[in-house]
Amino acid sequence: MHGCVYPSLFFLEKKADRIRSYRLLRAGVIYAILLTLPLTILIEQGNIILYLIAQLSFTALNVIYLIPIASVFTEMFPMKIRYTGISFSINISSAIFGGLTPMVMTWLAHSTGKFSLSSSYMILAAVISLLSLEWARICKCGKL
Repeated sequence: MHGCVYPSLFFLEKKADRIRSYRLLRAGVIYAILLTLPLTILIEQGNIILYLIAQLSFTALNVIYLIPIASVFTEMFPMKIRYTGISFSINISSAIFGGLTPMVMTWLAHSTGKFSLSSSYMILAAVISLLSLEWARICKCGKL
């Protein structure tokens, strides 16, 4: 499945070089906010074709989000604290969202009886990401 989407990396990387990384990342986050619920409803239908379409779409959203992230992190932190700032940001967010996500998603799916409602956690994470991205854009921190 990833073999179908990852060739598009070349096109998107070239596109990311022409437009600002913040704009591409913001577009990816907005698409994630808008498409997460419909895609999880597609997964819930039980049809293998709809499931594959949803998975391919989630992979495409992941690609759109991951392409500009290194550039955005580089612009986000001044050179003196860049390594510490990036590693701290990645590790804390991985611990909070990566560690808690399976537990929260399973709890939401079991307590509501619908897998699609567990997408609210992903939407909340995307909204936090969008707000953080806007805050970082406003508070640019110095020299590259």
